[in-house]
Amino acid sequence: MADWPQTIPHDLKHKLEALEGFGNPPGHQDRWGAIREWLADLGIDAPGRLPDAPEMPGADLGHSTPARR
Repeated sequence: MADWPQTIPHDLKHKLEALEGFGNPPGHQDRWGAIREWLADLGIDAPGRLPDAPEMPGADLGHSTPARR
């Protein structure tokens, strides 16, 4: 296996910086999503024993769906 770079690759750095340009600051899930997408675009699969944290609850979109009667 090749050594991992000691700095963030240029294209990934730009992808992460682009997240900062949106109205709300990016959260950990936003950053992780960008990194996962970048890795997937390179064809890199997640290791089989990747540590996992509990899923975060869904985002509140600021609206509600009327209850069914």
